[in-house]
Amino acid sequence: MDAHLSYQVYLATNPEAIPPPMPDHPDPSIRLWFEQGNRQHEVTQSPYCQPVCELVSLALRQLCYGQAAEHLLLILKQIAGTSIAVSHLGERKQLAEADIRGCLLDEPLDFVLKRLPDNSNGNIVWGEVVKGAGKSEIAINIELAAAICDPAPPTFTDSNAVSTGLRFLLFVTIFHEVVHVITNKIFVQLITPPLPSFEQDDDGHGEAGDTLEMRFFGFITLVSLGLGDVNASDRLWRIQEFTAYNRINRPSRILDAQTMEAILSSVKNMEPWGPLWNILPETNFDPSTQRRMRRNNRGGA
Repeated sequence: MDAHLSYQVYLATNPEAIPPPMPDHPDPSIRLWFEQGNRQHEVTQSPYCQPVCELVSLALRQLCYGQAAEHLLLILKQIAGTSIAVSHLGERKQLAEADIRGCLLDEPLDFVLKRLPDNSNGNIVWGEVVKGAGKSEIAINIELAAAICDPAPPTFTDSNAVSTGLRFLLFVTIFHEVVHVITNKIFVQLITPPLPSFEQDDDGHGEAGDTLEMRFFGFITLVSLGLGDVNASDRLWRIQEFTAYNRINRPSRILDAQTMEAILSSVKNMEPWGPLWNILPETNFDPSTQRRMRRNNRGGA
């Protein structure tokens, strides 16, 4: 069975949609900002920015009311049960999905479109959590946002497929960074300790965002660029492959446009669809001609 047929089987089960917003079941409130220099101005209502707003809302609704909330609650409970967390907070927090929704519904969430320099390893930083006085905001790489909001350039023959991949990548980035906002609110400056079955960051700490990606999607999303395209001004449109990475299941697998579109279409449901690992084709990565970039985070624990 290939991924397309697997998705058709999923649709045949008539998956339950996340209910529409109601007074006792509201959507999270968001504010979208554009940052230039040291100034920000709000662009939430800008028609140009609506593709970003729609993906933000889609991710937040899944985290509030879908299966993602169940996965995230288990992650938060694992962190809360560590001796480090108990010592840091002075108690063992008893957590429920209502605590997740409280983090997302109590006040508007701020997302800022801004330039994010590549990290010291030359990897693209898609997003990060910026902690300020009494609040956190999520920065989204303006390069990624603009590629989604602008028309696909006609000079690239596979621009429609890349456009789908970029939309999926933005969804995953939002998903990941919101997890860090929630952990920051609940555990207040706690650095997540290494835990069994948790993903880890480069410093050996537990990585809650990557862990949710693994448990929800079954993989972490990578992109591959030709070595000569890494610094090109239109490099996002030169992405050669979107890849599903899983440290346990090797080798990595290809995420084609149809698979990523199917996942995005399904996250509006309580239980989204995900492709079985062995039905995805193996990656074509060639380290002599390509560079593979992992979703990089600099702002969360």
